[in-house]
Amino acid sequence: MIKFIYNKAILFLLIISLSACVSDQETKTPPHTAQVTPTTSIAKSNGSRDIGDRGAMDEIVDRTQVPPPIKSSSRRIALVIGNSHYDLDQLQLDNPVNDARAMTATLKSLGFEVTPLENASYTMMKDTVDAFRRRLTQNSEVGLFYFAGHGIKSKSGLNYLIPTDYRPPTKEVKDPENYTAQRSIDADSIRNSMEESKNPLNIIILDACRNDPFATRSMGKRSAGLAGDGLAEMKAPRGTLIAFATSPGDTAADSGGPNGKNGLYTWHLLQNLITPGLDITDVFKNVQRDVATATSGGQRPWTNSSVYDKFVLVPASSIVAEPKVDFSTYQASSSRTVGVEFAMFHDNGTSNPRPLRHGDALMSGDKYFFHIKTANRPENYIYLLQIDSSKKVFKLFPNPTRYQTITNPISANTPITLPRPHKSWVLDKTVGKEKFYLFVSSKPIVVLEEFKNGTMDDVINSGLPLRGPTETLADRTSVAASTGNVNAVVQKLADTDNLTHSFTIEHR
Repeated sequence: MIKFIYNKAILFLLIISLSACVSDQETKTPPHTAQVTPTTSIAKSNGSRDIGDRGAMDEIVDRTQVPPPIKSSSRRIALVIGNSHYDLDQLQLDNPVNDARAMTATLKSLGFEVTPLENASYTMMKDTVDAFRRRLTQNSEVGLFYFAGHGIKSKSGLNYLIPTDYRPPTKEVKDPENYTAQRSIDADSIRNSMEESKNPLNIIILDACRNDPFATRSMGKRSAGLAGDGLAEMKAPRGTLIAFATSPGDTAADSGGPNGKNGLYTWHLLQNLITPGLDITDVFKNVQRDVATATSGGQRPWTNSSVYDKFVLVPASSIVAEPKVDFSTYQASSSRTVGVEFAMFHDNGTSNPRPLRHGDALMSGDKYFFHIKTANRPENYIYLLQIDSSKKVFKLFPNPTRYQTITNPISANTPITLPRPHKSWVLDKTVGKEKFYLFVSSKPIVVLEEFKNGTMDDVINSGLPLRGPTETLADRTSVAASTGNVNAVVQKLADTDNLTHSFTIEHR
């Protein structure tokens, strides 16, 4: 009898305790200032859930699975991407590259090892994101991913980050969402990879909640595989903070920073990142407040956090000066500008070789060749890499012992045909995706000069600025095809002192 009364007393105390937990859960933070505390998450009778819940409403937080404490001396790894100059005119944006440059400079001043990427094509974005995923598993403790540019949400609720060479699906495309998935970067997959790294702290910042860039096209939103403006909510795994420039489903301004160079959200974020003594969650709370105040509530940044431990980027006793950022852009035909004609051709044995674009296909046994010619600068350094489906990297240029005898530096207006004028390569039987990277620089690129048997990760993680062209035009010029010199369509690419152009073809 005594044992029975004792058990009832224990049960009564447990019920009171659980009631207190549920009562505490009733006071919730507005969506644009959402945070998750390390208390147990309990389902509520009205079917709603706390902002930041990571799964089913009745999920119980297992404290044994909470990431280890974050050390202030931890190794910090970051990937920063800014896409401003899209191939399609209606996608052009003013500030993402400026935002990325300012973020890169700030994160470096805070001890991050940063891989910067500007105006990136799909191939460049995918390879860099994949390299970032692998790098996160190599003794890093803090991972940070930042993207500024266009982002769209699909009808299934996934968020896609748009590369500069993206073109929306036409009416003939039967599965627009799959089309977009194959030509853009899935933000949710980045989150999943960062979770798998088991870092104590991962941060994802998406200044990509801009308006639907295809809404004015005749195909409409439905044909583009989109689901309206803004981005969809993303759940934050344990130890992860996800920050959006505005609330899910809303749009953010591309400009508005008081300095006239940055977007409003990123400008306020930069100011708070270097503020001494701020915990990382307080950094983003302050940004939410500052942006909402600046826009009179018109733009409300949104954060989903499952970060349990305090982490201060800048100790209270430290002073971090605002880093200097080079916001300069290219000037067409300037001596500062790198300009290049470039094309990969399917040599079909006619006087009209077919220029190849990202996503085009070649069959084993097909012939192909390259046309390259620099302009503007008296001397340029050119590097061309090919990566086959086995991920083996071939240095096509310079390679004077196997192909062209000409080598760097290249004088302006010197045409280069690879493998040689009026000759072609033949695709082998290694089917899959073939990737190509063209690098043009005003000075030697050490990692590529010394490159022999490495991987693309070695190139990406070397600190080499990966900068897509800020100008891409189509023009006709004379190329040395197998049938003789013929007029064909090439791309004209331009940037300041270096550029990277990359694309992928299907090898069938």
